Amino acid sequence: MDRIRYLIGLATLAAAGVLGFVLFQLLADENPDGYFPIRLEFADVRGLGPGAEVRYRGVRVGSVREIGLSPDGEKGVVTVLLEAEHAELARVSSMFWVVSPRFGGLTGGATGLDTLVRDSYVAFLTPRGESPALSHASLVVGREVPPQEAVVPEVRQLERGDLRMTLLSTERHGLEVGAAVRLRGCAIGEVRTVDLAPDASHVRIEIGVREGFRRAITDRSEFWIARPRVSGAILGGITVEDLGALLEPFVGLRTSEPMGAPVVDGHVAVVADARPDFEEELSELAAAAARPAGIGTAPLAGPSLVEVVYEAEERDWLSANDQLRRRGTGMLFVDRGGRTVVITPRSLCDASTIFEDFLSEPDVIREAIRVVVPGVGVLRAGRSWVDPEGEDLAVLVLENAPPDLRVTTSEELGFEEPESSADTLYQSSGEDGAVPGDLTSLSLDERRGAVAVRGGVVVGIVGERDGNPAIVPLSHLPEALRPKQ
Repeated sequence: MDRIRYLIGLATLAAAGVLGFVLFQLLADENPDGYFPIRLEFADVRGLGPGAEVRYRGVRVGSVREIGLSPDGEKGVVTVLLEAEHAELARVSSMFWVVSPRFGGLTGGATGLDTLVRDSYVAFLTPRGESPALSHASLVVGREVPPQEAVVPEVRQLERGDLRMTLLSTERHGLEVGAAVRLRGCAIGEVRTVDLAPDASHVRIEIGVREGFRRAITDRSEFWIARPRVSGAILGGITVEDLGALLEPFVGLRTSEPMGAPVVDGHVAVVADARPDFEEELSELAAAAARPAGIGTAPLAGPSLVEVVYEAEERDWLSANDQLRRRGTGMLFVDRGGRTVVITPRSLCDASTIFEDFLSEPDVIREAIRVVVPGVGVLRAGRSWVDPEGEDLAVLVLENAPPDLRVTTSEELGFEEPESSADTLYQSSGEDGAVPGDLTSLSLDERRGAVAVRGGVVVGIVGERDGNPAIVPLSHLPEALRPKQ
């Protein structure tokens, strides 16, 4: 009888232990049922705390689960849980920021004043338009300022290849942000900012010139602020210059012959106090500036490849935490939203597909994605999309990518399903971009993310399928994430 009681007690104790462990795992589960997790990176979390609300257009749609530091200590990592019914609001184009009191001076106003009497919270907004959904446990780079503070109204967004330069003037002469930059009467760009220099000695004017006309700007170009000017006398005749600037002053320019050397981004030029005296005549320069963008451009340079470095840590309750570090290749291009992105295998940059947990989803507590760009350096990136059909494909968005970064063009990419697999691969060398290889000469880790090329066009990237290397065609990429034509 005592033995039976002993066995019953032992079985009860074992069952209680198993039940307690399962409950502990459920309570510690980072991704409980009914919630959609997202990790956000901020340079400053601005007093945000666990339990803070997540709002969309002022409506609570989730909460902050956890706040920590990135592996390098440079960023705060905020884990938020969106309620399941609101998860579809989180798209690749969504913008996340922390709402806290912000003061813009006497003219800038103030925002986030509701957090003077309550805690800071996370807000996000998804612009209108078609955009893929964020993947489960995406790592997103948050905005440091609300969208309305970061966007200058009525100013065209700079595109890849546009020229950005600065003009110095003694006076503003009524010039406003958004005013045109004109060459022989044709608008070729716009004024982006107008600010007084720190020492108040002059006015700094930042302009942008469209890519098709940047060759018209050389070190011999002359600039002036066009505004109506009356000269002469009643008896001798009166001349009115730049009458077209009566309603809105603009920046005028001309380039003298010989042409001179084209300028680069960041070039600084001085604005003349008056319109130069020159004859209006059709010159070779005017004809070149009026040609559509793309004529006479350089030949294709091949896919722009980068090295992707991924680090992650998974919490393990029974032993030391698991550490992960992987390196591979990614391909750089600009999507239709104007963002600099990298396409790479999901198995290279998503620990949830790499770690395995017997009882629940892997508890990934730290992630860091770095992209090594040849000739530029190391840039931080966030994972914004993974293939919902399970193919080994993901898209990363680069943070603070230089505007003149060389990227893969749409002409170098093929989105049709290839008839056969490509047998030529290009992988990142970490130095000068791409080096050729083949499917048999490289290990899986070495060729993960390498691009597959057929007929000079990239048709896919090398990922993983059932533990073996496989070419994932680019046709799986959504239209909204493809390069603009």
